[in-house]
Formats: sequence, C-alpha cells, structure tokens
Amino acid sequence: MFDRLKVPFAPDRISWRVGSTTQDKSRGLALAYIDARDVMDRLDEVVGGENWQDKYTVLAFSESRWAVECTLIVNGVAKTDVG
Repeated sequence: MFDRLKVPFAPDRISWRVGSTTQDKSRGLALAYIDARDVMDRLDEVVGGENWQDKYTVLAFSESRWAVECTLIVNGVAKTDVG
C-alpha cells in the first residue's frame, strides 16, 4: 500500500517558484513544489481519509524568528518534521 504513496505526481501537478537569487536578481534558484491538496488527495485515495491526520504546531524562537512543526500520522504511524 505505501508504495502507492511513492508514485510520482503528474508533471502538470508540479509548480515552480524562484528561491534565493543573486544580489542583482538576474539569476535565481528554481524550486519545484506540489500543492498540499494534491498530497491530501493522494492520502485519501491510498489509505482512506479516516486513516490519516496532520497536526501543526507553531514553534516561536523569538519575536522575529519562528518555525512550524508538522506531524503526519498514517495508520497510527507518526512522523514529525520542522520547517
């Protein structure tokens, strides 16, 4: 079942944005990403909407610096990352 989660998304589901740029903004790093809704749809399709959940916690380091911790739980297995 989990192998189906690894199937690449169709090219038309991939979006692009510019990441870091040179000081004069003449060049930038291209970053590929997929929409969170596409990920949720894949989880619904593969494991069923009732078998997964996500949780977000804002981690405040200071007034000007913060991060978000995301936990994804699929069939009772939890994975957490900070971004």
